[in-house]
Order: sequence, then C-alpha cells, then structure tokens
Amino acid sequence: MRNVLRNVSTLTTLACERLKRGSLGDPTHPGLRIMARPSGAKVWIYRFRDPAGKMAQLLIGSFPALSLADARSEWRNHRATRDKHGDPRGEVRRRQEAAKVAAIRGKGYTLTRAAESYQKEHLSKLARGDEQWRILEREILPEIGSVLLADLKPSQVMAAVVPMRKRAPRVAAMGISALRGVIRHARSMNRLDLDVADPTAGIPTIPQGKRSRALSAPEIGRLLRWLDSGAVSRTIVDVLRLTLYTGARSGEVCAMRSRDVDIDAKTWTHTQGKTGDVSVTPLSAPAVEILRNRLGEEYVFPVRGNPVNQKALSVALFASRQAGDACPIDHWTSHDLRRTTRTGLARLGCPFEIGESILGHRLPGVAGVYNVCAYADEMRKWLDRWAEHVAGIVAPRAKSGRVKR
Repeated sequence: MRNVLRNVSTLTTLACERLKRGSLGDPTHPGLRIMARPSGAKVWIYRFRDPAGKMAQLLIGSFPALSLADARSEWRNHRATRDKHGDPRGEVRRRQEAAKVAAIRGKGYTLTRAAESYQKEHLSKLARGDEQWRILEREILPEIGSVLLADLKPSQVMAAVVPMRKRAPRVAAMGISALRGVIRHARSMNRLDLDVADPTAGIPTIPQGKRSRALSAPEIGRLLRWLDSGAVSRTIVDVLRLTLYTGARSGEVCAMRSRDVDIDAKTWTHTQGKTGDVSVTPLSAPAVEILRNRLGEEYVFPVRGNPVNQKALSVALFASRQAGDACPIDHWTSHDLRRTTRTGLARLGCPFEIGESILGHRLPGVAGVYNVCAYADEMRKWLDRWAEHVAGIVAPRAKSGRVKR
C-alpha cells in the first residue's frame, strides 16, 4: 500500500489516535511526523537533512507510549543537536550505548565476569593462553576481580600489579597484557562503553629484562617423567629430550636433517640459527639412542615431508594442559631447556669456554678463532657428564655423590 503523507493545520492527540495509514506531519514542529505502519503500530519520526544535504530520518519512539507533548520535547532536543553537530543520530547512539553500560553496571558486570568471558572466547584458543589465565586467576582477580568493569581505575590496577613487579617482572607484564585483552574483548562485546577510559592505558610498561629461566634438578626429573607418561607424541618427546641433552636451540633440533647426523662418530653438524656458524655437536649416549631409529628420511622429525614446526611444541604442551595432562612445571618453555643445559654444565664445573662452545656461542678474542677445534674432545666429555647427571636425577643411584671430573 502506498504511503500517504498528509499535513494538518494543527496536529492533535485525537488526530494521532484516528490515523490508520500513512503519516501526519506537525506544522508547528517541522520534520516531526507520526507514521502508521502496516502492522497498525504508530511511531514518531524526525525527518531532517544531514550535513551532506541528504534527507534522513530518526526514529523517536512509539505512540501512544510517547505522547504528542513528549514527542515534541524530543523533537526540540534533536533539532538543537542537529543545529549544533549537524546530525542527531550520533548523539542518539551515544545515549543508547550509555544506557547499555548503565544496565551492565546494574547487572554487576565485574572484572571477574569479563575475564571469564575473555578466557572462554579467546585465551582458551591460544597455545599459551592458559598461562595468562593463571596469572589473572591467581594474581589479579583475587585483588580487584569484584570491581565493576566500568568503574575500574588505573590506581586499582596498579595496586594489584605492583606486588608482582619486584617478585616477578615478567609475570606482572603478562598480567597487564592480559588485562588489556580483557578490556578489548569487553568493548568488542559491547560490554564496555567506548567513552569509558581504559584503566590499563596509563600503566607504565614494566621492563621484563632478559629471560633467565632454568629448570632446577627436581623440575628436570618431573619433566622427564612426564615425557614418559604419554601426554604428548613421541616426536615432541624426542625433540625436547634432544634439546636438553645437546643444549641446542629447539628450532635447530626440529629442523635436524638425517644427513647431518653421524651415528658412528656420534656427532651432529648443523648451522647456528643466529650466527650462521657451522657447529659440530657431540652426541651423548642418550642422544644417540634417540636418533638411532629416526634416521632415514630427509628430516629426523618429519611432518608430511617437512620438519616439525617449532610452534608445534607449544601447541602440544597447550593441548596436554587442556586434556588435564599438563607438565607439573610452571612457566617454562622449550627454550628454557637450552638455558637449563648451560646452567647445569656450569654447576658441574664445566669451563666457560667449553660451555659456550657447546651452545655454539662465539668466544671473545682470539679464542674464538683458534681454539674451537681443540674443544671438540672437551665438549664431548662434558656433554657425556651432563647426560650422566640427568640420568642420576631421574633414577638416583644408591650411592650418590659428585660426578667425577
């Protein structure tokens, strides 16, 4: 049915009640009209020209819930907004969002509820998302989780974070990062108005420093026993074990080629990822045992013809945590195993230049040029001692004592 536009000399409540189809304009309030929809419902609209000169309209409310007098009052507000800003629709949207925030506050949308939503919709899908969730759950939410998200202040965030800064700067930095993720998620879900300031915006960056995590002897034991539990695939197990026994970067272990391994000579020749130098790493008995049955294909750890991706390590560890088979060690990565090997060698008494050569680090001065080949036998000796030490951690001997040198 064609919409019928009509004007009357004076718009009255009675005329609004009698309207059956089309619309009626209000001569005393230009642009204000009441429209009868095919369903029989009647609504108030305000028609105006936007800053580009195009006709636009704004829904004001329904009749009779919004009376003629109230509709004229709304018209005056929108007209004033149009004269000031050019388009009243933006102000209407802002008011609607503000009403949403008020409703959310009334329902008690706290930081804890926002964090739980963020964990479910985002963190649970990330390889290391559970680490961020643990920091939120253990360190931050017990302090400020009950605060309404819209009322959260930077001072409250700082009060929760400051105690972590001296104790664990990296944890504090990850906590702030996780909080920022919660805020972004809440905004994307229309749970936090854009006009509400981000309570983490003014928080200064916490210097994390260089990561220095090395597993203790008890942690090494827990790790190796966990690897034997079947929580992750044999490929992941062997990559992590080989990283621990060689001190190599886990990415270099993942990319290991069969042609670079000499089982008889018990060596692995490879290129250092950072320096580009070629290193010859002696292989201890446990390392040889891992590799003996893996050689043959181009890559020692193949996945559909390509080497296993280093990211697969993090994904596998995350999947084990999701399945309830998490490794019983907090806050560790595969790269920590390389640092663990270097630290363990130093504790056993390994000379500095030998330990650095094992890791493929360039030695300072002339030693880095002339002595590398002379260290081959020493490198083998200390990697063998490291393997014996690790074996002693997992299965302590009846008569424990210091490793012979």
